[in-house]
Amino acid sequence: MMVISNIPLVAAASKAQRPFPNIPFSVFSKFVEDNFISTVSLSTVLMVVFTITENTDLFSLHFRQRCAEGKSEKSTSATGWIRNLGVAVKKRLDEDQSPLLKESDIDQAGSEEKETIAVGMKMDALARVLGLCPINKAGGFKGKLRPVSQKQIQPVYTLCPNAATCHTASCNQATLYQHTRPKDVPLVRLIKNFGVFDEVPVYSGHCKVCNTTYYADHERASTEIEGNHERLYLNSAKYIKIGQQLWVDRAFTRAVLDGMYTFHASAAAYSEFWNLLTWMAKGQ
Repeated sequence: MMVISNIPLVAAASKAQRPFPNIPFSVFSKFVEDNFISTVSLSTVLMVVFTITENTDLFSLHFRQRCAEGKSEKSTSATGWIRNLGVAVKKRLDEDQSPLLKESDIDQAGSEEKETIAVGMKMDALARVLGLCPINKAGGFKGKLRPVSQKQIQPVYTLCPNAATCHTASCNQATLYQHTRPKDVPLVRLIKNFGVFDEVPVYSGHCKVCNTTYYADHERASTEIEGNHERLYLNSAKYIKIGQQLWVDRAFTRAVLDGMYTFHASAAAYSEFWNLLTWMAKGQ
């Protein structure tokens, strides 16, 4: 852990991206209601949305083909790009048994091929609603779409005890109370799934029966000697503190230790590897 805590982290500037679509929810809700089956699940809708936002290159190709500019070009709505994306999405829907299209759309399609085209055209329409259509009012192609940033929709991560009740037998599973005052909550850096997240709040829980304090990676209990406390680090902890303000998940610690044992890597070598990995992941 001392070796891991000495690994520096770099902060690389992210590649030029466009903000996540910020349309009113009422507009999005109306589109879903008008175009998808009434029993469509939230997971299915989100899968479709993220399929669009994560494939801006494909939609750039699709919308460019829709804008016939030269004599040799022919404009078509159901391009090969959107057809093939429809096939992939329909395959996912069939595997998950998650219906998307209305019965009227399926009846109108008539065949499986036309049904995949219908799925693709729904995605074409949704991309327009999300503002991911690089075609101007005159029908001209404005240029390639930039990647969509997910910073605005990243969840708020917290570090807190993974126990819901006190583990002391005599406490009879007593509830844990939030032990840290709002103004004293520390903000740390968290490495989760090899992503770096800053200003993550750290909370602690407290049992009022036995006065045991619970943290994300250990428990702190009073001993028989007044003023002394015993720390018990948890094997089930999801995260561990390895620096003054640095917490990491199991995937990161295992990667560091495996790299050092398997490749006999030094702390400096792993530092260089991690910095390069972070730099490339930021799109540099």
